[in-house]
Amino acid sequence: MERETANASGLDRLIDRRLEQTSNRQAPANEAIAITAVYRRQHMGWNVKHFHRWYHRTGGTRSYTGVKSICKKAELVPKTEKRDAHRKRREQSALPGMMIHQDGNTHKWVAG
Repeated sequence: MERETANASGLDRLIDRRLEQTSNRQAPANEAIAITAVYRRQHMGWNVKHFHRWYHRTGGTRSYTGVKSICKKAELVPKTEKRDAHRKRREQSALPGMMIHQDGNTHKWVAG
């Protein structure tokens, strides 16, 4: 009987509890609601950069990234599209004389 309870609590110990905890740096719910309410009421259509500048001037303490994530969670600003890759793989451009097989032919395929 004791062994069964020990196994049950032992498996429970393997669960990572860190994922269940909220970050202590995360904005409280009432502050997030206040930010979204102000944005909806007065600043709808502004981009996050301008809104954060106004928010910071009026005494707001949250970072730009925090305000941006709050606005994106509330779907007040559109999510940015994924950017293209900086270095794209492209087809190699054809060069003079490219893809000519060396078969011993004496014909001049390429001038010069």
